[in-house]
Amino acid sequence: MADIHGSSLDSVEIARGTSAVDTVVDLRAFDGKTVNLRFTVLDTWASSFLQGATVHVEGSPLLTAVDDAPGRILDFDASRILFINAETEFAVLDRATRTITRLMTVPYPYWLNASSRALLTRTGAVMEVPGVASTGVRTAVYEWRDGALLRLAAQGRIAFVSGDYLAYSGSGTYLRNLASDTDELVLSATLDPVSFDVAESGLLTYVDGRSLYTHMAGVSTLLLRSGDEITRPVTDGLNVVFTKRVDRNVYQPLLATPSGELPLGVAPVAQPAGTDTGAYQLHGGYIAFLRGAYRSEQVWLRTPTGEQHQISFFAAASRLDDPPGRLGHDGISDAGEVMFLNPPKRYLGAPGAAPREISSQLGHARWFQGAWYVVMGNTLFRVDDGSSGTGGEGGSGGGAGGTGSFTDDGGMTSFAGNGDAVRVGSFAGASSTETGGGARIDVSSTGIGGAGSGVSTSATVGSSERPVGEPPMSGGCAVAARQPGLDRALEAVVLATLALAMAARARGDRRRPRCAGGRP
Repeated sequence: MADIHGSSLDSVEIARGTSAVDTVVDLRAFDGKTVNLRFTVLDTWASSFLQGATVHVEGSPLLTAVDDAPGRILDFDASRILFINAETEFAVLDRATRTITRLMTVPYPYWLNASSRALLTRTGAVMEVPGVASTGVRTAVYEWRDGALLRLAAQGRIAFVSGDYLAYSGSGTYLRNLASDTDELVLSATLDPVSFDVAESGLLTYVDGRSLYTHMAGVSTLLLRSGDEITRPVTDGLNVVFTKRVDRNVYQPLLATPSGELPLGVAPVAQPAGTDTGAYQLHGGYIAFLRGAYRSEQVWLRTPTGEQHQISFFAAASRLDDPPGRLGHDGISDAGEVMFLNPPKRYLGAPGAAPREISSQLGHARWFQGAWYVVMGNTLFRVDDGSSGTGGEGGSGGGAGGTGSFTDDGGMTSFAGNGDAVRVGSFAGASSTETGGGARIDVSSTGIGGAGSGVSTSATVGSSERPVGEPPMSGGCAVAARQPGLDRALEAVVLATLALAMAARARGDRRRPRCAGGRP
């Protein structure tokens, strides 16, 4: 069965068998949707409901899968992918060697999900880790740096990482120079993440009460004071934009200038966590923002010269495409293109041109080193629409991809492929004529890594070992157009084996199976 996210339908039957499920499942009807695969198994004992993979179905020919990880992707750069491993562990995949480095495991009974905040740095990564305090749940800030795990704050939050700078809170508000491994106390008060931001130049902006400041080279400078509540400062090192509450549930995005406040638009501002989006983004002197009446806002762009252009023109409201953990950043290209959403589609807009449809709204887009990318669950796609040049792979991102095999371990069917997780879905940049441009799920036993892949372990809290035979559950699998020539017999064997593996797991493992989002 396919349980469709956001649908009034409870589920749709997609395959049936007597002694095995042996078929290729066509998912073209679910293009642009996220589905949970669920197996109903009737044996001589009883009927069992087994939760399978979460699958993001994407049929756009403009997205080419360039890499994937055995878990939900949180961040990436040219050589690494930061992901959630088995819903309990932060880990980093080396895109060239396919080596997985375990960073830290969250303590029981907490889980990691789409709202978990962690960002790569030049020397490692920083993470918000849930834990237990005497007064209740707290979030600690850790840095994994050159193979060592450092606790920066026993109770704190991460604002942002840009270049060699990290802005975070603990007992106060800090600016950390990641290159020199030093911390500077900017403010004795502890700010929440939506009250400060940092640019690659090291320029920090923050709100203290109803005053807006910048901080650079140890000196804080007052930009403005307001009689109204202000919040959400964002900076690209050139501009500072913030939000003023001018009425109940009415917010005014404003650009701070030497001569005062410059209004940009009126738009509701979403919550900072999870998949929510904000009202503006900044990059290279460009500012993308929302303007219009409530629930009909459209995307506008302010250029470095001060010109303003409407980018989206739809009857329904558009919104900016903010990657989780990077609110206000990475949605504008160097040339001023803006990636935005008009549900259920993703578009790329620029001044003087009609928006170009890129894909469904699934996942999150990001501008990185001359190209657009989209992250869906455990898969990294590059956008190939010709608007930003060839871009590049963003790293070799392939590896040998060792061939999987099947073994029987004490009655439990399991997967083996040089120690790698099984990848669900075949990835192709263009739709095949066989599927008529739709999307289809092909279950391949090709491993994510190649021969020589391995796992290195750093300091952790608790155990992160996955039970034998447990397929990867965190993150979800992105399914693109069907890869021509994939052996159907192999697909069928793997799909049937996946069902058997989960059936065995349900009988042999007393823990409840968990799906990609951490829900039982």
